[in-house]
Amino acid sequence: MMADLKYSVEDRSLLLPWYKKRVVDPIVARLPRSLHPNTITHVGHLLNLVGLVAVLVSHPAHGGLVYLVPAITLHLYNFCDNADGAHARRTGQSSPLGELLDHGLDLLNVAYIATLSAFSLGATPLGTVAMVTCITGAAAAVYWEQAETGVFQLGLLNQVEATFVLAGVLVVDAIVGPERLGALHAGPVTLRDAITFVASAGSATAMLQSAYRVGKKRGAVLPFVTISLFGVAVMASVWSHTLAWQEATMISGMGYVFLGVRNLTLRMRGRKPLVESGVLVFAVVLLGASIAMHLGVDTRIFARGAAALGTLTLGVLSLHHARVGLREATKLAP
Repeated sequence: MMADLKYSVEDRSLLLPWYKKRVVDPIVARLPRSLHPNTITHVGHLLNLVGLVAVLVSHPAHGGLVYLVPAITLHLYNFCDNADGAHARRTGQSSPLGELLDHGLDLLNVAYIATLSAFSLGATPLGTVAMVTCITGAAAAVYWEQAETGVFQLGLLNQVEATFVLAGVLVVDAIVGPERLGALHAGPVTLRDAITFVASAGSATAMLQSAYRVGKKRGAVLPFVTISLFGVAVMASVWSHTLAWQEATMISGMGYVFLGVRNLTLRMRGRKPLVESGVLVFAVVLLGASIAMHLGVDTRIFARGAAALGTLTLGVLSLHHARVGLREATKLAP
């Protein structure tokens, strides 16, 4: 166990300094000191989940006030996610437990936001899986990089920027609906396809940058094989029609949540990231089923059974490792 666990972050977000100064700090200064930072973290997560569920339950293609719900809850979540740490530092309650809880729930929040982004654009099935896979995969890569190098790296365009853009899109959805919004085009390229490509390609590039930084610091890059191959296998399963997009979205989100939580718990225990051979084997099997499907062998029943079992197993393992991490983080508390 690492007795001197330290949190180091490099956040290059363009809007974050302004957001903290103008929004977060003035409100945090008025919060009661008795309020626990972890309560703020939990409230933010629940608000974000409420926004996603509101859209998933109704999701009217032609617009509706329901889209204003996540437009509001996104901003509330964004505030909570920045306020919990600020409040912890202000009240002297910063701890490894708070870090684990914050980052662990943020893995789920990233998956929620990626799904919401795809729905807000009326993305195609393949586009939806691409956004969830690449965006959630980029978050998992950041956690792997942190466990390997000790530094939590965030780019120029991150949470604050994404919140403002997505909330704006959701407001437009409330008026015209995701179908009409996504169908806007410049020549043959629709807005839906353009944003899907930029978001997916940008997130995939961020994953590669994480691997580059780890390699540059002479860290072990082999675990990145699992992170990247898993995403490739999920995308191939949809492209080959081996899995339905709903199944692929579930296994993708759960797989990257597991990989992220696993690296968080390893960090709490003072251990380096692992290859995660179980996930790697699953990715190879799914990729093989997709190749066979493309060659004319119907592997859909086998792949769907494997995906269902894999989703359940990864969910159980995520909960297990989260409990291990919480136990270790509690031991490290001052």
